[in-house]
Amino acid sequence: MLRLSIIVNMYNTAKYMQKCVDSLLCQDIPAEEYEIIFVDDCSPDNSLEMANQYKDEELRTRGKGGSYPQIKVCHHELNRGLAAGRNTGVDAAEGKYLCFVDPDDYIEKNSLKALLDQMDAENLDMLRFDYQKVDEAYKNIAHNHAERSLILTPKFMTGIDFLATRLGILCYVWPYIYRTELIKGDEAKGEKTIRFVEDCYFDDVPWLPRVLMRAQRVNCNPIKHQYYLQRQGSMVRTASMMRKIEGQIRVIILLQDQMQNTAGLVQKWYERMIAFSASSIMGSIAALEKEDAYTVIGQLEKLQCFPMPLTVYNKKRAVLKQMMMNINPRLYWQLIHKRYKTLLPNLSCHTR
Repeated sequence: MLRLSIIVNMYNTAKYMQKCVDSLLCQDIPAEEYEIIFVDDCSPDNSLEMANQYKDEELRTRGKGGSYPQIKVCHHELNRGLAAGRNTGVDAAEGKYLCFVDPDDYIEKNSLKALLDQMDAENLDMLRFDYQKVDEAYKNIAHNHAERSLILTPKFMTGIDFLATRLGILCYVWPYIYRTELIKGDEAKGEKTIRFVEDCYFDDVPWLPRVLMRAQRVNCNPIKHQYYLQRQGSMVRTASMMRKIEGQIRVIILLQDQMQNTAGLVQKWYERMIAFSASSIMGSIAALEKEDAYTVIGQLEKLQCFPMPLTVYNKKRAVLKQMMMNINPRLYWQLIHKRYKTLLPNLSCHTR
């Protein structure tokens, strides 16, 4: 029986892949019980070649005592982005459960069996585990305020309860194991696959709450199962400022659309997530010139993001900033832009 499908999206991360894949292969479940699905999104490096080498070696050793699991390689003819790659991986998944692992991250040795056994024993739709952030030297990085605030004490709950009381702003898709049927849907119930929104820069954010609202049994395990690499070359860190802002604005639009059919604590979560996204945008416009900054502020005003509810996920200093944004977002830009201009010469000297 194929218990697990591991979806690995590949784009320009060949230098990290061996550590990632070795961690996936060094596990305490039989090779025939899980598959690794590589999805190549027209990566300009040799990621596809490396994935095919793993697959070829697996094929050579199958039936001869080889230790590699079944490996699939999916390839996009055109670059379509992370969301499309995740959709391709979900479509190809045949395991009872699935999870996502980025190719620059890796998982703990011999850690899958305990998590899969918990999924089985507790008949879970989703299991949330913890992770450890590391730098490029693979040294541990401490959790930030939002991560430290997350409650991972084991407790059975519905996905709606988890969304309302525990999710916070950490809408990553990879710190979970999912029942595959939860995502692909039950045809008998008229459910369709929950798709990642393509061409959406922060595709995790509108996807995860939709999955949670379908889940009936969710639990947490505080084990640090995955290692999350913080690198300067990652997609989020290298994209242009305007691309990030446009992506966050699209997320706000998607969240506002989803929020229409919610109430109570779930609606509150949407309101706070939208506020967090809006305040994140406002924190990013310091480097923009007046015309561009005011255009962004105008978009947020059109989406009725002001006044934003003060998010409980931030430290007091960040809440004070939100209050200033609510009072006068243009004045707030003037203040942070002036400070940015003052610091710019020092930043330039530092980079040289």
